[in-house]
Amino acid sequence: MGMSYRRAWLLLDSLNKTFDVPATVNSAGGHGGGGAEITPFGVLLIERYREVERKLNEVAGECLKEIRKRIIIRTTSKSARKVSVSKKQRKRS
Repeated sequence: MGMSYRRAWLLLDSLNKTFDVPATVNSAGGHGGGGAEITPFGVLLIERYREVERKLNEVAGECLKEIRKRIIIRTTSKSARKVSVSKKQRKRS
């Protein structure tokens, strides 16, 4: 995930302290190395987060339609070109 082990544990700890029920249950290290297990509440939390994320992306996509038309694509040769979108393509977006 691109973060340190310690940071991951601190984030899980913070998450578990935020709610009145834990999102994860941690087990101490030892022969098996310990770990964390997601709880039913943690699963619900992830599902609701993903649902909100999907809805926000839909709204943002609609709101930012005009801005996306002005995106500049940069190539590896360090040249840039403006992406032109025809009126027909805009109606489909």
